[in-house]
Amino acid sequence: MERIIEPKTKKKGIGFAIALVLLLATMPSTTRYAKPDHILIAGQVTAYSSEVGQTDSTPFHTANGTRVERGVLANNCLSFGTRVEIDGEEFFVNDRMNKRYGCQDFDIWFEDTDEAIIYGKKLKVIKIYGNFTKTQVENLQRRRE
Repeated sequence: MERIIEPKTKKKGIGFAIALVLLLATMPSTTRYAKPDHILIAGQVTAYSSEVGQTDSTPFHTANGTRVERGVLANNCLSFGTRVEIDGEEFFVNDRMNKRYGCQDFDIWFEDTDEAIIYGKKLKVIKIYGNFTKTQVENLQRRRE
C-alpha cells in the first residue's frame, strides 16, 4: 500500500493540493504507518548542473565521492544510494544540497545548464524506496526552520 506525506509548507498551488487530497482519499487509513517498501511524499524538485556557482569547488563530483551522471539526485535527509522515483524516472541520492534546504527538497543533476534552468522548480510527488520507521517518516515531513 502506498502512503503520501504532505510537507508543511507555507504556500501550495490549489491544483497540487487537490491532487494530494485525492491521493490521500484513495488510501485506507490503516496504512498510515505500515512498513511498505516505499513511501510517497510531496516535495519541491529543482535542477542543477556542474558549475562552480551551483555547486562547490568540485562540480563534477558528488558528496559521496562519485562522478556526476544522469540519475544523480541531491537531498539532505536520505542516505546515499537511496532509490527515488520522480515522474516515473529513477534517481539515486548521491549528493547533498546547501544546509538551508530540508527533507522535502530534491535537486536533479542535469548535464546541460540550460536544461536545468528550463526544468525550474516544481512541486512533485516523490516515491522513496526503503523501509521507514514512524520517526523517519515524521523527519521526512518536518520542514526545516
